Amino acid sequence: MGWRKVPRFRPYITGQAVRRILPLLMQGKIRDGEWVERFEREFAAYIGRQFAVAVPSGRMALLLCLRMLELREGDGIIVPAFTVPEVVTMIRVLGLTPQFADVDPETCNLTAEAVEARITTATRAVLLTHLFGKPTQVAEILAVAAANGLTVIEDAAQACGASYRGVRTGNFGRLATFSFGLVKNLNTLGGGMIVTDDPALAQGLRRELAEFPPAPRRTVLKNLLFCVLLRLATQPVVYSLAVHPLLRLLDRAGAMDRVDRAFDEKEIGMTEIPPAYRRKFTNLQAALGCAMLADLDRLNDRRRRFAESVLAGLSDLPGLRLPARAGDAREIHLNLLVRTGQRGEILRRLRRAGVDTTRGYLRDCAALPVFAEYARQTCPGAAQLAADGFYLPVNPFFSEKEIGRVIRATRKVLREVGGS
Repeated sequence: MGWRKVPRFRPYITGQAVRRILPLLMQGKIRDGEWVERFEREFAAYIGRQFAVAVPSGRMALLLCLRMLELREGDGIIVPAFTVPEVVTMIRVLGLTPQFADVDPETCNLTAEAVEARITTATRAVLLTHLFGKPTQVAEILAVAAANGLTVIEDAAQACGASYRGVRTGNFGRLATFSFGLVKNLNTLGGGMIVTDDPALAQGLRRELAEFPPAPRRTVLKNLLFCVLLRLATQPVVYSLAVHPLLRLLDRAGAMDRVDRAFDEKEIGMTEIPPAYRRKFTNLQAALGCAMLADLDRLNDRRRRFAESVLAGLSDLPGLRLPARAGDAREIHLNLLVRTGQRGEILRRLRRAGVDTTRGYLRDCAALPVFAEYARQTCPGAAQLAADGFYLPVNPFFSEKEIGRVIRATRKVLREVGGS
């Protein structure tokens, strides 16, 4: 496959964004300044909501939304069984009850039928999640929620810029959350956003956030340095000649699974929010966010085009299950999850062929021992995704040649293995 290798991702940061924040670094305006208010205003306008409130992270966005709803201990929140464990932890840490609903393995999203089947007299809200940038069954699930008096919190953490029937995601819940981590398509070195049209909810969020201490400067600078170094490490020449050989050594030593586990969520068993979670969104992050927001649609279009190329290039492989199309939605393919019955062997061979990939960090949370008290039924769709799903690298900062390598390597490996 040649000497050039393909990383599993490249951090979302542009030269324009770096130029935007350099003056702030030189002036020392890292934590305080006018950029947070500007970012909130521009983000609200982009999504099409009245209010946007910047928050420390996507996980805290969910927790703050739940707090705003004035729920009682034990109230039920319907959540997809296939999700990041920390989503469930944020529900549990407030004394609420996660109610796992199964997902369709073809779309990875909830269905209206699954949501309706999990409603009990204790249910108060449903988490409307657009996984991997693919909008879910919005109209159908909203109808079920309305018929049962449930509040909808929209989880658009992986779907910034996606749309459903011509309307951007983030417009379908009473509150909606977004996440801006390093591997998200809008990167602000961590952080998140809550959007709403309710002035009382927006005011309540701002009151609570006013009690948060400022983020330490060293933390912000450390995150920025990590992002820059990671971007450098995933550049074609550096990655191919230095990073990938190291990953191959780890793979041969059987250590890649341990590397992947190092990125798993560490807080799924926690019972209270760590102080580090309670930090104000910073001026530097907001300036970075404004720059990345201006380029978001272009980068989404480029990643969408690359994903469609990969899907078309692999569509005739019988051993590979490709995701279902989004129908009347416009997805952004934040992650391209495919499925095969021989995942472990295929991952190893893809890495050997120079394409780094991973099973990802979502789990069948209904099957995790830490959440056993909430598991009222098995969720076969989530179990299937957890057992045989893995990501193929798709990134707007890749080149056409790198996307071509992903297609060729995957075709070669599938033919060798004869995946089922």
